[in-house]
Amino acid sequence: MLAAFPPPVLPWWQLTLVWSIGIGLVVGTIWWLIRSFRRSPRIWDVLVWIALACIALWIEVEFRTGYSDQQFAPLLRMFIWTLAGAGICRVDSRGEFGDSRKLSAALADAAASESSGTTQLPIQAIVGGVLGLLAFGLTQPPAVSVSREAARRTQCKNQLKQIGFIFKTWHDQSGRFPDSNMAKPGQPAVSWRVALLPEFDQSELHRRYDDSLVWNNAKNLEVGKRRFDGVICPSGRNLQDSYGRWFASYFLVGGPMTAFPSGAGLSIGEITDGISNTLLVTEAAGQRIVWTEPRDLDVTRDPLGVNLTGTSPTHSPGILSSYHRGGAQAVLADGSVRFLNEHIAPAVLKAMTTATGGETVPEW
Repeated sequence: MLAAFPPPVLPWWQLTLVWSIGIGLVVGTIWWLIRSFRRSPRIWDVLVWIALACIALWIEVEFRTGYSDQQFAPLLRMFIWTLAGAGICRVDSRGEFGDSRKLSAALADAAASESSGTTQLPIQAIVGGVLGLLAFGLTQPPAVSVSREAARRTQCKNQLKQIGFIFKTWHDQSGRFPDSNMAKPGQPAVSWRVALLPEFDQSELHRRYDDSLVWNNAKNLEVGKRRFDGVICPSGRNLQDSYGRWFASYFLVGGPMTAFPSGAGLSIGEITDGISNTLLVTEAAGQRIVWTEPRDLDVTRDPLGVNLTGTSPTHSPGILSSYHRGGAQAVLADGSVRFLNEHIAPAVLKAMTTATGGETVPEW
């Protein structure tokens, strides 16, 4: 069965579980709150609402450190703030919190007696709820989840720019772009992502890789388990295989008439379609290829498309796929990084994969 890519932040079963627990919490708390209106506040009422206030503060800390990535976070925060405000005002309905002597007496009286038999209107709780909502609104950063994803997308773009810069530097020194397989003669294939590690200031990690052994040898397995952020998009999820090796996000676009025909890099002079219209490296996080594996994209094998549906929520077989909503980013032969919308015309995308196809690339 095919699954959409990228997957939702939470799978449907987790969302169902979260909402079930949330609804149960809401119903149970409201029932408890209504019952508390039939009597004056007790010691347990005070402790419960203090606990809710602490939970509200804890959620705020989690919210500021990544909790907002969960789809239910704003609603949960609103619920907790509202209940905390309602409960505190309900407990303080007789002004105990304004006078420490009254509060001490009220707590002692509440602990000694089950109920005073007093019934009060829930006006204090309503006012407290409104104040809680106001507090939620004042502490709610506008579109914080969106802003965090925008920051990750910018970081991803900067990483791709670094790859573009390294490729340009390599071209200036050798007269052509680096090859997909950069192994020395007679040695097993070595991915450009491994061979260029020193260019990313990762010489120590490069020394750990044994070029004389295949990439999935037990010794090189340990290198694959080291996360190399230079080739991994920060927005990605489910980024490791069963061995703990990290999947790469960025791959060369190879195949006939591309900038890497047969895996060998062309020179800028050989790119007759124009360097601002030719893809070098694309995001293809849905390919799920270990970053040390000497394998890249092939236009004869991988279908053209952006964020195509795959066999699982984390798989996309196309030449472009990312966890950025709406499209994926790519490095062009001129070193620029562009965002390709997932609705880009197939003819335009095909023309951008070729370096010597002679097509005219329309506006995109």
